[in-house]
Amino acid sequence: MGEAGLGRPGSGRFTVTRVLAGDIDIYNGEQQTLSMEETARPLTLEAPTNAVSRLRVDLHTPLRVKRDNKFQRQISFPTLARAAMRGVAALEHAFGAGEPALDFAGLARKADQIIVADDQTAWCDVTRYSSRQQTAMQIGGVVGSIVFAGELTDFLPLLRYCEKTHLGKQTAFGLGSIEVTPL
Repeated sequence: MGEAGLGRPGSGRFTVTRVLAGDIDIYNGEQQTLSMEETARPLTLEAPTNAVSRLRVDLHTPLRVKRDNKFQRQISFPTLARAAMRGVAALEHAFGAGEPALDFAGLARKADQIIVADDQTAWCDVTRYSSRQQTAMQIGGVVGSIVFAGELTDFLPLLRYCEKTHLGKQTAFGLGSIEVTPL
């Protein structure tokens, strides 16, 4: 891939010199060695220790979530929670121990009670080049921060999981990076 390049044909060539997981060397380009010792950390839905009634979600890279088959330019908590539940269930089904034992219907009802206390988000367009389609494509989403208020304790494990895996559409391109801070 580095020799062929990323993006438009003939551009974006690179050489991987080193890959780290924390402070563990996974790949050393100089020595051409690959080491996968103890680098995988299991993802879990850990129960929170304290009740959470206010929560800030920072959207570091564009978040792309759909509701009624339309990308949302303003993120409600029900939309965020449903995207998190779908993402966690899909990942656990494909790569974990199966779908987690969660009351999805109950969580969806609880999510409807959560309000947006402060919304400091905006739509941000990102352009990527598709070699397959031979064209530039817009893959925008919402960035910024949102503060939610309500009974959020049950949602914290899902959102913490999504901090590690990202959330929404095009996570493979690095989109949907979130950070969750109980307030």
